[in-house]
Amino acid sequence: MKTHTINYKDGSDEFEGFVANDEKLGSGGEKPCVVICHAWGGQGEFEREKAKALAGLGYIGFAMDVYGRGKRGKNPEENTKLMTPLVQDRGLLHRRLEAGMNAARSVAGVNTSKMGAIGFCFGGMCALDLARHGSAGLRGVVSFHGLFMAPPANVVKPGK
Repeated sequence: MKTHTINYKDGSDEFEGFVANDEKLGSGGEKPCVVICHAWGGQGEFEREKAKALAGLGYIGFAMDVYGRGKRGKNPEENTKLMTPLVQDRGLLHRRLEAGMNAARSVAGVNTSKMGAIGFCFGGMCALDLARHGSAGLRGVVSFHGLFMAPPANVVKPGK
């Protein structure tokens, strides 16, 4: 199993994605990719372990980051402070989700026409938002105990 981080940007904001790929699995060609959207505490060990588990099933796992490199909550108060601005500004959240998807698409070996997204709680809402926006190559999403509030209609631009 090979893992590494990749840095990516949305404007001047910097983010860090985590990639897991078991190169022993698959034919050596492109593989489907599953993007893991993090819960309210930020990308951490839980999301990285999910990426590794998915890599063990033959996918490329990509744990995205929507808060920013090194921005993680340590308690419910900090988690809320990180999550709330993105829940309130779904346009900003959408830009960060697309930046993460573009980073995942750029990973060597990813079949960009066969991508999925999963997320837990806040991350479940993020996965649903990716589906609502029609993110390119996204074949399916799964929201685990996700937040179901849809973004305002003027933010959703399906078929992008």
